[in-house]
Amino acid sequence: MGLISSHGAGIFERLSWIMSLEGLRLALYDAPDLVQAVSDRIGTLITQFYEHLLDLDHLVAVFPDDDMGFRSGTLVVPDALRRYCLPWHQRWAQMAHARGLPYFLHSCGNLQAIMEGLIEQVRIDGKHSFEDAIIPVQEFQKRYGDRIAVLDGLDLNILSAGTLEQVRAHTRRLIEECGARGRYAIGSGNSIPSDVPVQNYLSMVDEALDLMKAQGVNMLSGVHFLLTYQCPYECDHCFVYSGPRAQGTFTLAQDSGGAGRGASVGHGADGVFRGR
Repeated sequence: MGLISSHGAGIFERLSWIMSLEGLRLALYDAPDLVQAVSDRIGTLITQFYEHLLDLDHLVAVFPDDDMGFRSGTLVVPDALRRYCLPWHQRWAQMAHARGLPYFLHSCGNLQAIMEGLIEQVRIDGKHSFEDAIIPVQEFQKRYGDRIAVLDGLDLNILSAGTLEQVRAHTRRLIEECGARGRYAIGSGNSIPSDVPVQNYLSMVDEALDLMKAQGVNMLSGVHFLLTYQCPYECDHCFVYSGPRAQGTFTLAQDSGGAGRGASVGHGADGVFRGR
């Protein structure tokens, strides 16, 4: 059993919450020194957190979330992210790598303008959060999959509104296309919001396990459950649909049922639960 963990929010999220998104955008032009001072203070505090986190036993990966985009682009100009945020992610990735741990990144939105920086400067090991309306995970993997891992990507619109057969078919398609290229993990394109039917989620898991059984190969080394219950914030740019009043989709018994499905073919596979 391994632990995937991180600070509760990324540097851009903290920066935009403290200054407000509108205030941050104005300050980028009117008071860049203030933006630098606030981002440096946030980055220093998060760094101190990671110094403790990296001493935890059984930590297998550092996996922060830092939503920096929306459907058509980044939430602030890309140069601002490169100046105030990416250097801190680079530092935390270096800290993780020094311990022999991968540094994955969950970040919603269209990040095409800064992807090269995330890969070549920050040195992320994998990217999570995909939406077909922005870029289908298959296309993203064609562009970047030779350099980083591609994590999950089954669009939430399919997972929440599709039939069981549609969920299974899309799961199979992603495994056959993306899995064949390597560096791919099947899963949901984002955290699991409360409007995803339990049976749809379990159909995704079952289809992945059924394909493995049919091939007679045990490729499962871990089961990663990305869950959403309540979030203390309601962000206009987030499509997870969580918030202070959100109700959890899965009960403990249902979570255990999904874990049991993995254990039935996993033969000692790691189980990781990550939530928001």
